[in-house]
Amino acid sequence: MARDRLDALLRLRRLAVHDGIRGLAASIRAEAAAYRQQAVCTAAMAREIAEARSLAACDAALTRFAMWHPQAARALADADTQVKRAGELTRTAQALLGDARGDMRAVELALARRQAETDLATQRSAQHALDDAARRPGIAKA
Repeated sequence: MARDRLDALLRLRRLAVHDGIRGLAASIRAEAAAYRQQAVCTAAMAREIAEARSLAACDAALTRFAMWHPQAARALADADTQVKRAGELTRTAQALLGDARGDMRAVELALARRQAETDLATQRSAQHALDDAARRPGIAKA
């Protein structure tokens, strides 16, 4: 009966490990997307700054840049925030996966210990049977 519970617990722990792996993969994908968005914002800002500098003589370009720059700065700040959040979620997913793997390993070790105890009890029982048989009268000793 106890073995059945440990087997069920091991299955649950394995499912938790698989969930942890999926969660970590999703976090890594989200973090990569946040980094890509941050790179897009950074590149756009650098491109616009370069264009504004090269067209400094043109008032229209400077006006567009002046209107665009605050929005781009906010987008870049948002991208930075997303990168930080995604990194935190990835680290959390890694920790959860580590916990799930540790829990699964503990159950595996408990099952192995239980099997070793069962094997030892079986061996002892067999040895006792041999010892009893050897002590019975009428059995020739070699």
